Amino acid sequence: MKTIDIREAARLVAEGERMSVEERINLQQQRLRELVTYARENSPYLSKLYANVPEDFKLTDLPIVKKEDIVANYDNYVTDKRIHMQDVIDFIADHGCPEGNVTWSKEQFIHNKKGGKTPLFVNLCEA
Repeated sequence: MKTIDIREAARLVAEGERMSVEERINLQQQRLRELVTYARENSPYLSKLYANVPEDFKLTDLPIVKKEDIVANYDNYVTDKRIHMQDVIDFIADHGCPEGNVTWSKEQFIHNKKGGKTPLFVNLCEA
């Protein structure tokens, strides 16, 4: 992905504000296709998951990825090959916990309004 400075970001925002609704929708679809292409090319997990997604797809055609799937397949999910789950755990241990003691919990959940629950993966620092 590319990085832009604040002036370029402001220019793009102004350009977007001048677009018609149709132009904006077309730009959104183009950017979504670019994002999915990037994910397919740089994430083994998403490449496999998106294998049957047609080239002319809508957002609703993309399979849902759950948080627990990302955590379980982290090293194959991320698009930056330099980042690994162990590196994340080590970073949290070095910067997030005074004693460097990190554990991951699948026993805690986020409850939604419809009564469903999603596992919450958190680091717990124990003194």
